[in-house]
Amino acid sequence: MKELLVLVTSAILVESLVEILKSVFKDNKLNKAVIISIIVGLLIAFTLDLDLFKLLNLQAKIDYVGIVATGLIISRGSNYAHELLDKLKGE
Repeated sequence: MKELLVLVTSAILVESLVEILKSVFKDNKLNKAVIISIIVGLLIAFTLDLDLFKLLNLQAKIDYVGIVATGLIISRGSNYAHELLDKLKGE
């Protein structure tokens, strides 16, 4: 059952991260505000060593992937993080 939870959680994370990265280009133009928020989110995640994978008790084989994913999620703000948590909880 844990494996299924990891699979579903990974799918939700990938969808969320792709949406974040897609928002960098809006109408084929570089969205500077999104880039700035991503930089700030990554800076906070690295500075505080925030790693979503560790919080989910998952061991990443590549260092810093969890921190980068966490930084990208942080970059979208609290509403986005709340929506992501609701998806992960299945609500």
